[in-house]
Amino acid sequence: MTRSLPGIRSTPSSSPIAPAVKRRKRNAWTVDDARWFLESTWHAGEALYAAFVLILILGLRKGEVLRLTWELIDLDAAELYVGERFQRVGHQLLRREVKTETSEAPPARVVRHGAQDP
Repeated sequence: MTRSLPGIRSTPSSSPIAPAVKRRKRNAWTVDDARWFLESTWHAGEALYAAFVLILILGLRKGEVLRLTWELIDLDAAELYVGERFQRVGHQLLRREVKTETSEAPPARVVRHGAQDP
């Protein structure tokens, strides 16, 4: 039995359509933007420069970079293996497998930069 109040035509629960969510449009960086960023962080001596290279050049996700350990990196062969990632769930940081099968590709070639070239 539904009761109706005077002057009220419907209740919020009577409309099954959720309001549209406005999403902020993200602008992707251009090659020049990425180059400028990497050069700037290189010259500034940024401690996370290597992580930025892995994200921008190899396309690794933040959680994949954070999960890398020395056992997964072969500097002599210039390779690294990405098989796990960190994921934040609530207040915990959990180890998970990579998101997609293409993420679990053979070891990636590490981009090397000389001391002079960013």
